[in-house]
Amino acid sequence: MTDHKVDIQRLEKQITDVSDALAHLGTKEDFLHLIRIIHRPGWTTPAELAFLRASLEAMHAQARAMQAFRAELVRASEQVGVREAETIR
Repeated sequence: MTDHKVDIQRLEKQITDVSDALAHLGTKEDFLHLIRIIHRPGWTTPAELAFLRASLEAMHAQARAMQAFRAELVRASEQVGVREAETIR
């Protein structure tokens, strides 16, 4: 096996690992459970509410950033493959 093939296999494993990690962030049901929790009487104080809101805003921003980064990574990767194929011809 050449070094290039080993590198590609490592990249493939990293892509799969990232995909698996993102897939396990939580299901819609997990977040619906959180919504049920916050409706419990006496659930939170104003300080705890502020902490949860800040946490959710940060999670949302990070999720949007990951979506944008994934799209850009795919777009850039597609361009590299096109350039190399054109060079080989």
